[in-house]
Amino acid sequence: MTQRTVAFLTSSNMVVDGANKREDSYEHDLEFGLFHDAAKTRNIELVEVVWDAPDINWSQFDAVLVGTTWDYVQKRELFFSVMQQIDSQTLLLNSLEILTANSDKQYLLDLAVKGVPTIPTISVDLVTAANVATAFEQFDTDKLVIKPKVGAGAWRQVLLGKDQPMPPTDELPEAAALLQPFLPSIQSHGELSMLFYDGEFSHAIRKTPKAGDYRIQSIYGGIDNSDEPSDPEMQLAKTALAALDELPLYARVDIVLGLSDEPLLIELEMIEPYHYVEQGANCGNMLMQVLARRLQ
Repeated sequence: MTQRTVAFLTSSNMVVDGANKREDSYEHDLEFGLFHDAAKTRNIELVEVVWDAPDINWSQFDAVLVGTTWDYVQKRELFFSVMQQIDSQTLLLNSLEILTANSDKQYLLDLAVKGVPTIPTISVDLVTAANVATAFEQFDTDKLVIKPKVGAGAWRQVLLGKDQPMPPTDELPEAAALLQPFLPSIQSHGELSMLFYDGEFSHAIRKTPKAGDYRIQSIYGGIDNSDEPSDPEMQLAKTALAALDELPLYARVDIVLGLSDEPLLIELEMIEPYHYVEQGANCGNMLMQVLARRLQ
């Protein structure tokens, strides 16, 4: 069997020691370590590569896997310029088409049009007091979550109460944004994340925020625990994946409960999700199995 070489893209703040190293860089170490070991069993050499390092000949790789590129939002234009270069020279996974579409949370509204139950959402070009007031009225809610249409990891995301003043401009999304009702289930029930590889379910984890917060990311004190999806949650995840134009190599489907305890899609992450390898020890084998099929 011919050995294949695959680049695993990461960001410099994940792998370079120094003041700019992220607090959650250990997640990269766990993920890459698991994937690297699983790749060896498939005769694949998985190589750590900082995505915006200069002068990389991408054609030396049989494929490029987008991994922990957790600074891409702040460098979006450069990121997609590099992804286009990679796509022109070798196999990019997920595909450039998937990455481009998934980078704008407009995809949530597009999936809703296709009949996928999603969290109620209003899209605005810029957050203003007027459209925030409209959202409060339309959703009949006392709290709104305001998040960038292009963003990740709760970056420039705001939880706003109806009686609170508008936050300073430098705390709000810089441009286009989504306005969504705050769902109390986030604090009481958490958010279910389900990992899929070529449409096949691997594992699920329940992410809950620390007391007094609503953000479920580990960098804000969120806790992750293994969980099993309910039948309605599994059906929703499969419905969301089936509504896509292209089956992704990997996807993380994030689900919350609505006001009537109905499962709703809050995010479908297909760019650089964390795969929660602590709770899914076999996900490396699953990912490398489907990757090997794509390399045939």
